[in-house]
Amino acid sequence: MSSGGSYAVITGASRGLGKYFARALAARGQNLILVARSQDKLEQVAGALREQFGVSVKPLALDLARHSAGKELARQLATLDCNIELLVNNAGFGERGEFIKLPLDRQLEMIQLHDTTVVELTYELLPEMIKNRRGGIINVSSIAGLQPVPYAALYSASKSFLTNFSMALREELRPTQVKVVTVCPHDYALILKSHNPKSNDKRCPVANRLMKKS
Repeated sequence: MSSGGSYAVITGASRGLGKYFARALAARGQNLILVARSQDKLEQVAGALREQFGVSVKPLALDLARHSAGKELARQLATLDCNIELLVNNAGFGERGEFIKLPLDRQLEMIQLHDTTVVELTYELLPEMIKNRRGGIINVSSIAGLQPVPYAALYSASKSFLTNFSMALREELRPTQVKVVTVCPHDYALILKSHNPKSNDKRCPVANRLMKKS
C-alpha cells in the first residue's frame, strides 16, 4: 500500500481487532485516523504507532453508539482535510441474554453502532472515493451474522444486516474501483465473554458452539 498523503479511518481502534488493524496498516506506511470512545487509550495507541512506524496518526474520541454519530464523525473528518482512502468499520459490542430481559436502550445502541453508524459513515465517505475511483471499505461483521443466535438475538441480527449490506454494496461498487471487504471472524464468543466471563448458558447451543470454536 502506498499511503502518500492518504489516511485510513479505523473505528473501535483503541483495543482488540481495531488495534491490530491499526498496527498492520501502520507497518505498511499507512497514515491513520483512529476512532474510539476513550481519548486516553487512543493517545496511547497513536503514540506507539508514531514512534515505531513514523506515520501520521490522528486520534478522534467519539461514542459511535450515539444517535447520528456517523454523521458527526464525517463532519469531524471533513475538518481535518485528509484524503481518506480506507474506512474500517470495526467498532462493536455484544450483549448476551433473553431479548425481553436485556435493557432496550443498550440493545438499540448495538443496532446504532453496528448498523446505523456504519451506513451513515459509509454514505458520507463514499462519494469522494467514487470520484477518485480508488479506495476501500472493510466491514467487520461476525460469524454470528450468518445464522440466528438465541440469547444474542439482536447481536446476530445486527451483524446479519451488516454482512448483507456490505456484500450488496460490494457488487454495486464494482464499476467504481472502490473495494468492499466483509470480515466475519469468530468474534461472537470473545465479545460476549468480555461482558460476562462466567456466563455459559446451556440453553443456547449455537452460542456455546461458537464459544468452543473461539
